Amino acid sequence: MSRRKIESHLDCIAYLSETEGTLTQIERKESKQEKVIREYANRHNIKVVKTIRRNGFSMNDVYRQFEIMANMIRKHQIDGVIVTRTWVLSKDDELIYSLIGKIKNAGGSFVTTTEGRLGLELEVKPNAKK
Repeated sequence: MSRRKIESHLDCIAYLSETEGTLTQIERKESKQEKVIREYANRHNIKVVKTIRRNGFSMNDVYRQFEIMANMIRKHQIDGVIVTRTWVLSKDDELIYSLIGKIKNAGGSFVTTTEGRLGLELEVKPNAKK
């Protein structure tokens, strides 16, 4: 019997994020990210059910897109989000943790092709005041 741990199946959104270059260059780079994500997903029991592109948009748009994905997780439409690397989201670690936290707080998984499933376990307090 194999000692390799079998990961459970995940339905994920592939989030493609690139900001540097012309729109044509951004589209090409995001397409390369999608290829890497799909190859990784095929090897790790992950089904890419949808793809969302950043298209060079600002961080405000990224927050909006992540809120949409978090709501999809809460509605049990998807299980998580997959990206190539965390730093494609932002160069600022605090912003990256914020985005990952948004997904994890909704009950989802956050996967990267370089680090696998990220932990960042959060304690969700019921009826917590915001």
